[in-house]
Amino acid sequence: MQIDSLKIEMDHWGENKGKYIAEVCIKDEKNKLSIIMNPDASGRLLPLVAEELCTAAANYADGLRQKLQIPQANPGNVRLEDLLQGVPGGVIMDTQRRTVESLAYESNGEVMHEEWSEYERPMDALYRLCERIKKAMNHEQV
Repeated sequence: MQIDSLKIEMDHWGENKGKYIAEVCIKDEKNKLSIIMNPDASGRLLPLVAEELCTAAANYADGLRQKLQIPQANPGNVRLEDLLQGVPGGVIMDTQRRTVESLAYESNGEVMHEEWSEYERPMDALYRLCERIKKAMNHEQV
């Protein structure tokens, strides 16, 4: 027997409201077995597949960007650590507002910040912020 599907969903009502419920379907040539796991076991499954989910989501987003012809702001070879070093004083990342703000750098009297769209990743906005700060710092040195 092999796993045919694994579905993990948030329960939105009933005694398990707000908890994850997993359904595992196992099948072979003749039989198919579906198991619904309790919230405790289901919640332990999610961290095991989180990295694969994030990779799949990023790959999907990249494909969507290409189909919609939205340029990817952050080249794939730029590391987060390198980007963070490019922002003097550090950054604040607000996922609710989808913004990245410099803690120490201002432009025209306002905190320098970048937003990311629903088709982007936070690193895309961080990359743009770093590029803007580099340009502003080069302009100040002239």
